[in-house]
Amino acid sequence: MFGAEDGIAAPQRRDYRRALWEDVLKNKTVFSLVAVSTFRAMGQTALSAFLPLYLSLHLKLSAGVAGAYISLLYFSPACRRPPVGWISDRFGHKSLIAVFSFSSVAVIVAIPHLGSGPLLAVALAALGALLWALRPVIVTASDGSGAAKSHRQHRGGDLRSQHGCVFLAPLMAGVIADAYGLPAALLAIAVFPLLAAVVMLILFKPANVRK
Repeated sequence: MFGAEDGIAAPQRRDYRRALWEDVLKNKTVFSLVAVSTFRAMGQTALSAFLPLYLSLHLKLSAGVAGAYISLLYFSPACRRPPVGWISDRFGHKSLIAVFSFSSVAVIVAIPHLGSGPLLAVALAALGALLWALRPVIVTASDGSGAAKSHRQHRGGDLRSQHGCVFLAPLMAGVIADAYGLPAALLAIAVFPLLAAVVMLILFKPANVRK
């Protein structure tokens, strides 16, 4: 309400459909980052919806205990982001995103077999650190890829793809949960980080770094 807009140049008109085609869909590096970000968001969204259901309805945990478990899921990424950034700088974004995505698959698949004891708490903390903490790494990879003309192109394609696809993940998990149960729904959700890892390994090409 109180901010001034003097001196701000009017944005130039451009064909966003053409820009999306030229700068995102035809560029394997940018497209891979958009796809990885979308699959990660789909897995995160579906887990956010169905983990509480799994804890309360399948494991019969009280609301307080289920809430404590979910808190671990969201608390661990904040603690792991500095080490994750260090690992990313040392070993590269491609390796980190692929390894963390595959590890997320393993943890999600293991959750239905862990019961409700301490191992489940460890698994949820690890899952938060692996899957939730990947978002800033993906953003950093897009900044340093050198493939897009600007960071806005990647973020624009990222947001469009997420808005168009993320809603499908809870819907798919819900259909599977109704048909086969909540543990099966969790196993199905593991497909999303798996796809993210495969796309990263196949399509992403790191920018050339001068030695």
